[in-house]
Amino acid sequence: MKFGITYNSAHLGTDPARIASFARRAEDAGFESFYVPEHLVLYPGASVGSFELPPALPVADPVDL
Repeated sequence: MKFGITYNSAHLGTDPARIASFARRAEDAGFESFYVPEHLVLYPGASVGSFELPPALPVADPVDL
């Protein structure tokens, strides 16, 4: 079985060095794949509670608020 891991730029930031370090550690831990989501989309009625992004939050892809 192969496992992948996702990097959450909304919570972990978009610094390239940090992303690369995270990816290296994931590879060292045996993960087969590494994903950086391109978009953040929550469907209406999603049961994840309140989810607001501050306008100044750095994200890898622009989000229209």
